[in-house]
Amino acid sequence: MTLKLTLKPGESVCIGTTRLTVRSAATCTVLIDGDAPVMRAGDMLEEAHASEPMARFRYVIQEIYLRGQSPERMDAYVDAAVGLIASRPDIAASVQRVNALLRTGSVFEAVKFAKRLAKIGDVDGVALPACPAPLALSA
Repeated sequence: MTLKLTLKPGESVCIGTTRLTVRSAATCTVLIDGDAPVMRAGDMLEEAHASEPMARFRYVIQEIYLRGQSPERMDAYVDAAVGLIASRPDIAASVQRVNALLRTGSVFEAVKFAKRLAKIGDVDGVALPACPAPLALSA
């Protein structure tokens, strides 16, 4: 299935590990075929801005989405999740929802959920697809 994006001058989009930036004075339409993950740069969090526990959590999930699950990224995710729960125990249930989404391969949904969590602080009561048991978190 083809993804059609309309990009404004100076706007960027990441396609997997590649960043595409519009360097013209006009808006352009980009058609993307394939299975690579796509994320508008405006929705991305840069690593330099991911020093707080919530931002780090969101950044690591974003990296899992764009670059794929690897043992190193999953270790970074567990560290970020443990750090976030340590700093904000009240959102442990929301972190467990992200775990469940990652476990089922719904990584884009986990990205969206984490972004929403970062904006509002907690997303209890938000209906998400049913998921199996979450990943176990350990330090």
